[in-house]
Amino acid sequence: MTLPQPTPKPDWMDRPYWVDPPSGWRYGFPKLYDPAKDGPMRAWMISQGYPKALADKGLNCTFTATEGTA
Repeated sequence: MTLPQPTPKPDWMDRPYWVDPPSGWRYGFPKLYDPAKDGPMRAWMISQGYPKALADKGLNCTFTATEGTA
């Protein structure tokens, strides 16, 4: 039996991209997230004003890639 292979991470996820969580407009989102500088996304979102209680329910965010490179 062959085990399924993990889906490779899209290349745009290595450079800054826009993150918009549910009801994010209430907390100033969408905001630009830089994975190289900002650390884990969930912790970053909470530090940016997104409520921990909402983040604890799971994050079903919309992501928008930026053009070019970081």
